[in-house]
Amino acid sequence: MSFLYLVVSSLLLGMLVGKYTTLDFGNLYEFMLYLLIFTIGIDIGKSKGLREELKKLGKLSLLLPASTVVGSLAGGFLASLLLKVPLKWGLAISAGFGWYSLT
Repeated sequence: MSFLYLVVSSLLLGMLVGKYTTLDFGNLYEFMLYLLIFTIGIDIGKSKGLREELKKLGKLSLLLPASTVVGSLAGGFLASLLLKVPLKWGLAISAGFGWYSLT
């Protein structure tokens, strides 16, 4: 439960700093995203038995991620038609398909 408090407190503190200061973080968020992805790569690389597990699952293990990509982009395509937004916007937004799921 203390982790939840840490996350919520960090978010609220960030909102207060953003509201009451003129700090310009520039592209710091982008750098932090790359750092997060790099850290996830390290964690995946340290996983023991990952290579054997992937070999055991075979090509079928690629079906779920590929389906996620295709489904997300199809949803973005349909949403852009229904909401009358530019196609590139609909596809760009849907292409995010949850970076949190990497962890």
